[in-house]
Amino acid sequence: HSELGLSWNSLGMLYDKARKHAEAIHPFEQAVTEQQLAVDQAKDADEYKENLGYSIDNLGEQYVSQGRVAAGLPHYLRAVRLRRQLSAAHRTNREYALAVAKALIVFGTIQRHEGDSVAAGQSFSDARKLMERELRAAPADPALQGQLAAALHNEAIALADQAKCNDARPLLERAVELLRLGASRASSSTATVLDREALS
Repeated sequence: HSELGLSWNSLGMLYDKARKHAEAIHPFEQAVTEQQLAVDQAKDADEYKENLGYSIDNLGEQYVSQGRVAAGLPHYLRAVRLRRQLSAAHRTNREYALAVAKALIVFGTIQRHEGDSVAAGQSFSDARKLMERELRAAPADPALQGQLAAALHNEAIALADQAKCNDARPLLERAVELLRLGASRASSSTATVLDREALS
């Protein structure tokens, strides 16, 4: 079922790349169906759950790309819930936590574009809190820092939409500081590589 689901998903991707979003819906629906069957028959196989999440995301994207956002949002929400379950079952796996945060930011971005800045702000806030929790365990992790900066930035913009500029400002200041740290670290790494090359 999972392999069949992957093939359906690949077919859907071909339609998506050709911008034939209406035609892509059926293959992605089939991909979701097959991956769900795989999950149902092997409930401990996390790979199948990950594949299911990707196919659900892809299905939702086709509706959003056609301007049918109300039809697409439930699929994104389902994918977020699935990734939350995976992350909760594997607390020490940062990749699952990152996947939740990324999914929440995509979901919130769509909510905001639809004019629901309050709901979007909550999605971004959830992503922020998740990344803050993860960073307490790994404070120097650049991927976690980058995702936290993205969540902070988006949450601040959603607050600004609601004319809550005083609440937005400290979030943006934190995002800037995190991004400065990342840029500084990247510059240091590049300098080290260049120095080594000069010595060789």
